[in-house]
Amino acid sequence: MFLNRFFGRICAACVLVVVAAACDGGSDAVSDYGFDRAVYHPRHSGGFAVDGRSDGGASLMLTVHTPWQGADSVADARRLLLLAPGEDIPAGYTGQVVDGCARRIVAMSTTQIAMLATADSAGLAADALVGLSGLRYLSNDTLRSRFDDSADVGYEGNVDYEKLAALSPDLVLLYGITSASAMESKLESLGIPYTYIGEHADSTPLGKAEWIVAAGYIAGRGTQAERAMSHIENRYESLVRHIRQYLDSTQTELPSVMINAPYSGSWYMAGSESNVARMIADAGGRYIYSGNPGATSRPVDFEEVFLLADSADIWVNTGTATTMAELLAMAPRLAGTKPVVSGRVFNNTRRMQPGGGNDYFESGTVRPDVVLADLFSIFHPGAAVADPDSLYYYLRLQ
Repeated sequence: MFLNRFFGRICAACVLVVVAAACDGGSDAVSDYGFDRAVYHPRHSGGFAVDGRSDGGASLMLTVHTPWQGADSVADARRLLLLAPGEDIPAGYTGQVVDGCARRIVAMSTTQIAMLATADSAGLAADALVGLSGLRYLSNDTLRSRFDDSADVGYEGNVDYEKLAALSPDLVLLYGITSASAMESKLESLGIPYTYIGEHADSTPLGKAEWIVAAGYIAGRGTQAERAMSHIENRYESLVRHIRQYLDSTQTELPSVMINAPYSGSWYMAGSESNVARMIADAGGRYIYSGNPGATSRPVDFEEVFLLADSADIWVNTGTATTMAELLAMAPRLAGTKPVVSGRVFNNTRRMQPGGGNDYFESGTVRPDVVLADLFSIFHPGAAVADPDSLYYYLRLQ
């Protein structure tokens, strides 16, 4: 639990309003509240927008259009007002309000923490973090060392609201999977503002990463976060161009790629328009499953799984397995499939933590360029971007 001693001065100068309210009267547009000037409209994410006022007001509004997968961008939009000094709450606005910028944040996912940590190089956005969910799963060593158990508020469904309130947060970052967080009503009764970070509803690598800009504006570091996102975007798109040039010049055949492992008795395969399918394509691979044209995952029967795996050249993202023995204990029928026999099975568990956290799901979301480089090296080892056995997030199962 900590707070940078300079952060208060920075936030005092924040002229920011971010909006993510729970059902604020069903308003159709942020312009209803006078926010009619685009400040930051994402290039890759469809999930949020930052708007300001053209009448000279200093407040901004961040509207979260997709707080969860399948959300209606109007009816389910969440808004939070971070009110600039000396300005009034807009007439008719009944949503969440934070004065200035968020100085004391509780994050309910480690991905949100990675976004705050990436939002500015000085680390001032992350310094606003005073509480979190699942301290033992946090991969960021620097941040983890600053907390003790008093900062861990528990998990959704079993949140210690007394501990959370004792942290005196001015904002809680929520997430939703397919519906609103169950924490909303309790936070409202406690008078604690909240907003959503909805990166999981985006279906492209850069769309997910772009939520660092939303996190940056929330913490009063919007300009710095935009700059950080621009660097990530440039690195990712530069590598995509390099990969395409390599494939065009060598006329290399795209390897077919199998994904995942059994989970709770089922095997889920991502849709062909999903984030993972996009990443595989950008890295010079061919996603092997074409039976699901959408962006979400769906279960596939094990007979089809066997046929898919046996016809694949490479198998990645194999659940929690860190060795071939662990993987085959989960899926013994796949022992004779082509990727297993050829030794081309890789998982994103190189940066697993002793407490069970996996940095792939933490910093990997905001470093899609690094994930892309790993996958390109796996799919095309002859391209010499990196040794397939010396990657950042991935390791070969032995």
